[in-house]
Amino acid sequence: KHSFNFMIKLYQKRKYLKEVITNDGTITLKNDKYNECYHSTEGAVTETLYKHIYPAFSVVDKKEIKILDICFGLGYNFL
Repeated sequence: KHSFNFMIKLYQKRKYLKEVITNDGTITLKNDKYNECYHSTEGAVTETLYKHIYPAFSVVDKKEIKILDICFGLGYNFL
């Protein structure tokens, strides 16, 4: 939540940043100056599932696993 508030404050200060609703309904920011989004346009939830959760379950033969988030980046991949 803290990271998102930081991004909103940054967004409000920069006229070339705009909010974009991603395919899974989460929000990212698009930099119109560089025509780039800060996160996947598929969405934070979808990105987290495909980059972290599904691969973790594919290598472990258990119904439940524990995932340690060691706080790299902005924290948008944390579920």
